[in-house]
Amino acid sequence: MLVRISKSRLVDALALAGRAAASSSVISVIKGILMEAEDGILKLSGTNLETRLEVVLSGGDVEIKNEGSVIIPASFGDAVKAIDGDPELKIQVEEPTQTVELSDTKGKINFKFAGIRAENFPETNPGSRVADFEIAAEVLEDILKKTVFAAGRKSPKIILEGIKFQSRDGQLKCFALDGYRAAFYFLYSFKSEPFDVIIPASSLLQLQQLTKRGGTFKCRIYENFAAFEHSNNEDGCSATYIVNLLNGNFPKTERLIREKNTTVVKINKTLLLQSLQRASLTRGAVVLEIDKDGSEVKIFSEDKDKTISVSEKIAAEVKGGPLSIYFNSKFLTEPLEAIEDSEVELGFELDVSPCQIDLSSEKRRYAYFAMPLGKE
Repeated sequence: MLVRISKSRLVDALALAGRAAASSSVISVIKGILMEAEDGILKLSGTNLETRLEVVLSGGDVEIKNEGSVIIPASFGDAVKAIDGDPELKIQVEEPTQTVELSDTKGKINFKFAGIRAENFPETNPGSRVADFEIAAEVLEDILKKTVFAAGRKSPKIILEGIKFQSRDGQLKCFALDGYRAAFYFLYSFKSEPFDVIIPASSLLQLQQLTKRGGTFKCRIYENFAAFEHSNNEDGCSATYIVNLLNGNFPKTERLIREKNTTVVKINKTLLLQSLQRASLTRGAVVLEIDKDGSEVKIFSEDKDKTISVSEKIAAEVKGGPLSIYFNSKFLTEPLEAIEDSEVELGFELDVSPCQIDLSSEKRRYAYFAMPLGKE
């Protein structure tokens, strides 16, 4: 294999593919990156066996002299970054030793690495293709920002550590649940074949970083994994993020959504968030005290030893009540941090029923629920 490529493009591609590589694994092949040169393109792939990130480079500054493939060690990327400036680099693989030689085209710098044969790199088994769809990066980013945090962490039920994606009746429905709170995101006028899959929330955190690149994602759902491809025609670079699916039956939680609440509080989101953040400093439960048909909400919290307390009132439009309800402050601050709206509506039934945050538009609906704590 013999490839010529600019340093800047190679550095960026290695860094991107390396996000999925298993840096702490005892399996050497998944610590490295698979490099493949074929049909005028250079593809770099990293995997941790749960996810895989494939970066494809093409264009005038990528020249494939001889085709081939090899697994390069993680230290290869450090060597590329250590070369000054942005010279054209030459990558050559010697057969049969799999020695990888990295040099600048002027012959002043030369590195050699022990490569691993490409056939040792784990293969993917997608199964049958189920569905294809496209989604704007900003929409996908919004979905992930408003749901991933609500998924379980080290849950006894592994299925709760995933986000359910369901396409049905022209809607994309996304669900997250950890037993204490739930998040729902409904995207209307969605074009795709029907599918129903569960994607690990930990894997979606990596995808969330890719959505910041803007543009559009081409998504493919298979029996065993989901693939999200992002292309940038300007620099001839595409990145495909592949993630294994979870198997199991996700709880039927859509029935949690209430269309009407007996107590409704309309309140400035920023003021409420700041107040909750101050209340969280006590590390105790946060109490929301709501007067009947009032014009303000009181927020109170104190530590378990009752050595520090905080109390403040925020202007609000209250219909219904009265209520006094206890919450883990994190279960309210996290959704508020993900919401851009200046005003939010909190819905309540009883002091033992979940608090509901509901945002709707013609294009989408977001609903979030937080279970209250028992009164202290």
